Amino acid sequence: MLNAEAESVNMEGGSQSIHSRSLRNLLARGGSTLGVAVAIERGCGFLANLFAARAAGPQTFGAYSVVLATAGTIANYAGAGIGSTANRFSGEYPIASQGYRGFLRTIMLVSLGSALLGAGLMLAGAGPFARVLLRNDALVNVLRIAALSAGALILLECCRGLLIGQHKFQALILLSLVSGVGMLLILPAAAHVGAGAMIGGHASVALVAVAVCAMFSRRLGIVPAIHKAEEGRGPGVSSILKFGLVQFGAVVGINIASWWLASLVARSDTSLVQMGMYAVANQFRGLASIMPGLLSQISYPLLTAESWRDYGGPERVLLVNTFLATALVMVFACGATIVLPWILLLLYGASYTSAETPAVIALGTATIHMSSVPAAYRLSIVNLRATGAINMAWAVVVVSFGILFVPAAGATGAAAAFLIAHLFTQCAVLIALRQSHSLPKGILQLSVVSIFGTLLFVLGAYFRAVGPTHRSVITGALMGLLLLLIFVLLRFGQKQEWLPKICRRALRGGS
Repeated sequence: MLNAEAESVNMEGGSQSIHSRSLRNLLARGGSTLGVAVAIERGCGFLANLFAARAAGPQTFGAYSVVLATAGTIANYAGAGIGSTANRFSGEYPIASQGYRGFLRTIMLVSLGSALLGAGLMLAGAGPFARVLLRNDALVNVLRIAALSAGALILLECCRGLLIGQHKFQALILLSLVSGVGMLLILPAAAHVGAGAMIGGHASVALVAVAVCAMFSRRLGIVPAIHKAEEGRGPGVSSILKFGLVQFGAVVGINIASWWLASLVARSDTSLVQMGMYAVANQFRGLASIMPGLLSQISYPLLTAESWRDYGGPERVLLVNTFLATALVMVFACGATIVLPWILLLLYGASYTSAETPAVIALGTATIHMSSVPAAYRLSIVNLRATGAINMAWAVVVVSFGILFVPAAGATGAAAAFLIAHLFTQCAVLIALRQSHSLPKGILQLSVVSIFGTLLFVLGAYFRAVGPTHRSVITGALMGLLLLLIFVLLRFGQKQEWLPKICRRALRGGS
């Protein structure tokens, strides 16, 4: 009996190790592939816009930019987070499941409806947008052309979310290649014709990218083989729309709160110097969020109950992803905080040295935010209503503390409002997961490390910024704190056997 129990424990441990190893491999492979795909698309897009700007001139390129931004905003609202929706439901309906065909049909139907809605809104609003918002009647026809671009952006986002959710990484690279290279070829050529041609070219490239994936869907593994095409129910349109409405509410809340905060910063300083500092701080926050954000996208569909078959269940996926996201964002953000004064001086110049304080707080916000994203994704699966309520509360907290802090502190006050809002969100998500009986052991410990480590770093860097006479001493203390946090995270990962064997052996002293 004892031997049988021991064997059972060993088998469980072996299974857990296999799950952990396969999950690490998937996150590493998926994260790196998604990173390459993003680099291809954004790199080609940057070059395309650079060449187009030179060819078109400031006036034409400005018209193209403002019209594309308008179409992108309409697509965000009409699409209602269609990419995240496709990613999330892919976990419940992987390609080998009986409900996959039903899911594919439903998500295509919803995305087509959203694309038609976005295009219709853009077409109907072209006149009012040009005359009332942009005060330029010459943009009416260009905005009408952008109706095609709004619909195409929604379809492209749905296709990208589906590929990420189904872990079709080769297809994702193909989508990015077609989209990125297509923009590089089409946009500079269209710039010689005019803004309307540029908008039309942008829409055409997006549609071609979606069409290529559709044409080669069977070869890319998006459509199941005929002998595996068992029919299943799949999710209903109401389930997709319900999730999409919550995503829509989050997008609206985030956009309004962010815009309101930016407007407060602009009004607090009519010279707009504080606005410049705030923009620089947000750039650092965006950089710190890239890699953990990519990993969270890969693991999102694995947070469903169906993931237990291959990866040890949603609780283990949540733990591993939270550990990796926390480690990545903390190392990057804390490391950037240590050298921030010299980075600002080197990259932006002496006139931006006062951006140090808001940038420090913004990097701390990135740490708090990205370390809690996996838990927030899990909550959206187990308790969608709580997710919607927390999103609304986040916007209220941001606006409230922005009104309180920004008039006196400018960019620093705005950054502090964001930090407080994300601290509130992280705590609220953990409480909601606990009430839903979906909070695995270990998440609280990781959250404590993330919260207190971040706050200590922000406080230390803040005192360094306001008291430059002790800069070297505080910088040394920050370096020691970073090493301590890395050691704590490594020990935690070693205990849970989430680290590669070579790292675990090194921590054990080579034994």
